[in-house]
Amino acid sequence: MHLRDTSGWHQLTYGLIYPAVLGSMLYDVLHLSTLMRDPEVFIGKLCIIIFYCLDYLHLHIDYDSDNERNRNPCAIASDMGIALLLGIAYWDLSQNSSRLLLWILLLVFS
Repeated sequence: MHLRDTSGWHQLTYGLIYPAVLGSMLYDVLHLSTLMRDPEVFIGKLCIIIFYCLDYLHLHIDYDSDNERNRNPCAIASDMGIALLLGIAYWDLSQNSSRLLLWILLLVFS
């Protein structure tokens, strides 16, 4: 894979990173013990997962991310960054530490 070849980055971002982060979040949220211990954290996790799924669907439906010609390197890098930042926000919320979560959400939504 060449660094300037967008097809490799495209496959890494949309074929590996997005599904891996989503799978990790779903695996964690399916442990319903969090719902019993701290319902606010559970609802926050669900909100992040819903936003993440909407973002992923938006990429596939509106931007046709399956078509590599429609994506430039900057768009692929920003999508990869958003996926990783939402994953970090989710894991930060899992650790009940909200300071990093607030900065990440501010960065993603700005």
